[in-house]
Amino acid sequence: SYNDGSITIKGYAMDIAGNTSDISASASLIITLDTSEPTAPTSVVLQSGSDSGISTTDRLTNDTTPTFTIEGVTSTDSVLLIIDGLTASSGIASSTSIDLNISSVLTDGSYTVSTQTIDVAGNISTATVSDTLLRIDTQAPSKPSAPDLQASSDSGFLDTDNVTNITTPVFNLTGLSSTIDSLALFVDGISNTDSIMSQINSSTLRLENALIHGVHNIAIVAIDSAGNVSDTSNTVSITVDLEDPDAPTGVDLKDDSDTGLSISDDKTNDVTPEFTFSGVTSTDSVFIVTTQDSNTDTVGSGLASSTSIDMTTSDLSVVPISYNDGRDRK
Repeated sequence: SYNDGSITIKGYAMDIAGNTSDISASASLIITLDTSEPTAPTSVVLQSGSDSGISTTDRLTNDTTPTFTIEGVTSTDSVLLIIDGLTASSGIASSTSIDLNISSVLTDGSYTVSTQTIDVAGNISTATVSDTLLRIDTQAPSKPSAPDLQASSDSGFLDTDNVTNITTPVFNLTGLSSTIDSLALFVDGISNTDSIMSQINSSTLRLENALIHGVHNIAIVAIDSAGNVSDTSNTVSITVDLEDPDAPTGVDLKDDSDTGLSISDDKTNDVTPEFTFSGVTSTDSVFIVTTQDSNTDTVGSGLASSTSIDMTTSDLSVVPISYNDGRDRK
């Protein structure tokens, strides 16, 4: 019984008469006997570049031909990458680790990954099995609904007109999946904000990068944990208005409120007078502001539908500052 190690091989010949050659004159060959099982690899790891999606360590990916790093091998050993019991890739190690790529496309599903080594003598190691299943997912999430500007971010007279002076508004997001996906808001076709869904089916998201004055088209895409990207949602158009409106160019006490002998002397006993404000912009909100001595109050408002608007004040004798007779109210 020979032990592992070097063995010298010689031969001799015997003719039909039974004469034998001199064995010492034989050519010789030294062989190495190796029956020892090689060391099994210490780990098989899906490379981060192949582990797509939210996490680069969860072994959930949309890469159907992923690459693995197999560590703890011996240089010159052959290394086998085994998927569900079948060899999917192999290579010869030149150091203590080797990268192996699966060349045959994997379909969606879960797979057991293991690896073995074969030394130069043909001895096969025990298998090293991955501690987590490889999961392939190439199905994109469903298309989300169009983003909706939150009422609290829709400043101004109306909270439903998508006109605002808030440069980092919040949007309501619906039509999302029943799993926690990543979300990306796009402004005018450029990614602005990324986040993880706060809950299933719906979420909210505030823009991180401030919008400039003007009209912007907002859309969203969903990205699942494997990195699959949904179709882009329909867009919602919002107007960011950062410019101060023009002040009214004229204000006139209406004739019916200018009591007394003259309808043009701006003297009245009407405590809820009506005024015409001119030189305003249609869709602007217009406010009546009254001042007497140190008292200033907003006593009326309205939404202009043309370049002028008629508005009636609250009762000047009671709200919330009572105005006295005999002084101009500007």
